[in-house]
Amino acid sequence: DEEHFARIWDLCQWFWQEDFAWSILTANLPLLREVLGPDLHGQRYPYLRVVRPGVPGDAAPMHRDTYYGASPYEVSILVPLTTMEEVSGLRVLTGSHIQPDADYPFDQQASPDVQIRSPKHQLGYPYAPRRLDPDLDQQAEIVPVRVGQAIVFGLSLIHGGGVNDGAHTRFSTDIRIAHSLAPVQWSRGVREDYFVPLTSSAIHRTAASYLRANEQNQAR
Repeated sequence: DEEHFARIWDLCQWFWQEDFAWSILTANLPLLREVLGPDLHGQRYPYLRVVRPGVPGDAAPMHRDTYYGASPYEVSILVPLTTMEEVSGLRVLTGSHIQPDADYPFDQQASPDVQIRSPKHQLGYPYAPRRLDPDLDQQAEIVPVRVGQAIVFGLSLIHGGGVNDGAHTRFSTDIRIAHSLAPVQWSRGVREDYFVPLTSSAIHRTAASYLRANEQNQAR
């Protein structure tokens, strides 16, 4: 396990340095603008998931990202880097994205091997996981996707990777996007530059210049 996570950490450094996820976003800006609007922030260091067959600790259990400080105004774009079949795909609880938190109570405990801002935390593993009722696994649907497709979902959706019951290691990335004017917390405990600007409209750029000019004038 230690060697596995060390290799993922090295792979992530390369993945982030080469800006592969940013290339995915910029190539799909027309679609993203249609879904979210013209002013967008994107996740600077998106998660790279490497899930071995039959290893429960590799994949996130069923969860709701709004329990971890995310906003319902954010979406996650899951991009498979290998085919995610019905035995290894993302599990989702249909309709949960508009249901209240009270419908999904959780049990929270500190992780024994994940510290805040540690490499594992930066890889997407929570340091204080909030575990939902495991019976939700039986209610969830698996969404199979192949390379070239993607799943886009809001972060109030109950979802999870689940144990990979396939024969091959599952590789994917998930990239978060939010409207720049939405009530979103732009920095997170894992990183101060969690979100960075991706694209903006002409009026947004003009307004930002006007506000900066006024701030500079007041500073004098």
